[in-house]
Amino acid sequence: MVREEWRNIGNLQFTEKLKALTLPLGRWHKDKFGDTDKKIQRFEEEIKKIDDMTGIGVYDGTVEARRKALERSLVVEFRDGLVNRIDEEESAALESTPTMEEVREAVWDCESSKAPGSDGYNMNFIKKCWDDIGIEFTSIVLEFFRSSKLPSD
Repeated sequence: MVREEWRNIGNLQFTEKLKALTLPLGRWHKDKFGDTDKKIQRFEEEIKKIDDMTGIGVYDGTVEARRKALERSLVVEFRDGLVNRIDEEESAALESTPTMEEVREAVWDCESSKAPGSDGYNMNFIKKCWDDIGIEFTSIVLEFFRSSKLPSD
């Protein structure tokens, strides 16, 4: 579906293509997965039930396992709370323009399922559609490295 829509959009700039893709993707998502708002509401209700059960002292192994699963999703770990200092060679590497392959590797190193960014797309979308949008995505990233400017949208 993405490949067909992407080709039909035409010669718009990359960010404009992403905007144009949101409507057909929204329709596809609703057809494929149903009403996400209702699913989120059910999830929130489940969390509240667990909190209520814990509050009244009902706390068995199942509740504990569910609570731990929820807590794990919220934990951020720091390596001893310290940041190592980098040397001059590493510093120079950070300032150099990446290659197309390095951009692709960086995309694949990103967590796929994290919440979407301000444009509504997460990294799983970028990875799954790489064959169709990868060249334009890479061009936008490399342009940022050349100009130090992000598109306003």
